[in-house]
Amino acid sequence: DLMGFDRVGKLFERSLIEFLSREAGSSTTFSMAVLKTAARKNQRAFRKWYKEWTDQVKHAAGAQGWFEPSEGRPALLAFTGIFIAIAGGVLSALSDSPAGVPAMLGGAIVAVLATTLRRRSVEGQRLYESWRAFRQHLRGMAKAEGRVTLAGGDWGRYVALAVVFGMHEKLLARLEP
Repeated sequence: DLMGFDRVGKLFERSLIEFLSREAGSSTTFSMAVLKTAARKNQRAFRKWYKEWTDQVKHAAGAQGWFEPSEGRPALLAFTGIFIAIAGGVLSALSDSPAGVPAMLGGAIVAVLATTLRRRSVEGQRLYESWRAFRQHLRGMAKAEGRVTLAGGDWGRYVALAVVFGMHEKLLARLEP
């Protein structure tokens, strides 16, 4: 079990590996150049596949409880930010001075940032830290001197995760299946 990956990741890993091999290689070779060419030629199909894949991953993450339910808190905080910004605007208008500008800016910042608030559950935080450490491990492998040899079962997972983490170009040049 790679940091909880086996529970929900097998389906997504398989889907990604199948897509990558279908679009960018064969059962024995893989090329990011071929994948990029295929993605450019079939942009609509690639976008559709990628959107469906990310939606499935997000749905699975929600089902696993990796984030705490927000129960409207971000919306309430956003409305509070908007109210503060409006109050700052009214203060500036009534005083005929820029006295309310800090409140307007602060309220606008709160309103915008409130929509991005998502708190991880305890399990979600543990998985996040594990994945962050694994990403660092992949970076270390990509910077290593010489070739990196992996067991046959690990190769597909490393390729899939290298693509997900955006390290495919550096890491794949070093991997030997």
